[in-house]
Amino acid sequence: MLHRNMPVCNLLLSGAIHFTGCIATQTFRMLKLFGLQSISVDTFFRHQRLYTIPTIVHAWQNEQERVIRDLNEMSGGLILSGDCRSDSPGRCAKYGTYSLIEDRINKVLDIQLVQSSEVPSSSWCELEGLKRSIRFLNEKRMHVSALITDRNRQV
Repeated sequence: MLHRNMPVCNLLLSGAIHFTGCIATQTFRMLKLFGLQSISVDTFFRHQRLYTIPTIVHAWQNEQERVIRDLNEMSGGLILSGDCRSDSPGRCAKYGTYSLIEDRINKVLDIQLVQSSEVPSSSWCELEGLKRSIRFLNEKRMHVSALITDRNRQV
């Protein structure tokens, strides 16, 4: 079966590798050791760019909108827990990922990726991520009743 002149099994292989969190280069090395023909690493990354990442983003946005709709139907303001995780330990991280969870339903409400070059230093990624998340919630006309953090000095 073909999809845009591409064998569907090639795209399925790329999806299986990406969606399970496997490391592509190691997976293809293993397939080669077994003597199995496969797509190239370059093809995998092209599939990732054109198909799997847009699919993940689309699914996340749909889920996020569903959660927001459900929360708008609930009474009371949001009770949020927020924290930032850096891509490396210490104070030299390049990226910080800020996540907000709504505690009553225990679901992730928003995620913000902050690059350390956007803020004075990598320790400020958490504050910037929080600001972006709150701005997003304000745009959705959502009211925050409580915010729980790890008491980071910048926040």
